[in-house]
Amino acid sequence: MQITIDQSLDYRIPGEKIFFSRERGPTLSNAVVQSWPVYRPGRCLVSRLIHGRYFLSGASPQANNASASLRASNGESFTIIDLEPGEKCCFLMGSLVAIQERLLITTRFNFSFAAAAVGHCFISAATGPGLFVLSCNGHPSILTSRDSTNGFPASRMIAWSPDVVFAFGGIPSTPDVVLSEVVLRNDRVPAKCMVLLNSLSSVPGNFVIKAIKEAYRV
Repeated sequence: MQITIDQSLDYRIPGEKIFFSRERGPTLSNAVVQSWPVYRPGRCLVSRLIHGRYFLSGASPQANNASASLRASNGESFTIIDLEPGEKCCFLMGSLVAIQERLLITTRFNFSFAAAAVGHCFISAATGPGLFVLSCNGHPSILTSRDSTNGFPASRMIAWSPDVVFAFGGIPSTPDVVLSEVVLRNDRVPAKCMVLLNSLSSVPGNFVIKAIKEAYRV
């Protein structure tokens, strides 16, 4: 897994199609053919419909000098995640900016109390090979197995390896879980795994609000 954080994306792989969210409007060179197909219909259907990621703009460079470019807006950055064959990464569907055609996405289910408390009962996951791009607030942080286990708000999570094991930052009472922001820490981060954190919380941390408004947030 390779992770790059940048203010722009310049895609130049001849013959390899990439899909952009239609609200972004990438800049396409003259050698690129733009189309409007449905990327992998039936995959993560509910989440993609809710977040406007079902119909995407397809772009395929046809020559070495062809490109599809995207620039971040003020206060935004792009995180480009390139997965090796068989590698998996969970992510927030609402943050998806671009995705390579060959990348496979699925929905993972977790109905445990801990998953419900942090609002991640329905998880979007990508399986390599291929790359995808996420939009982040400011400059995101990347936690790996070498980092400390300091707590962080669960609402800052934007992408993470499925093998990472989380624990509550302390032992929250039931009122704390229902009414307050849930704080997590990395209980176990295996080698080559990571957790990507937004610089700011992306959604309110209140469990009741999330249960009502963000049931399919990812």
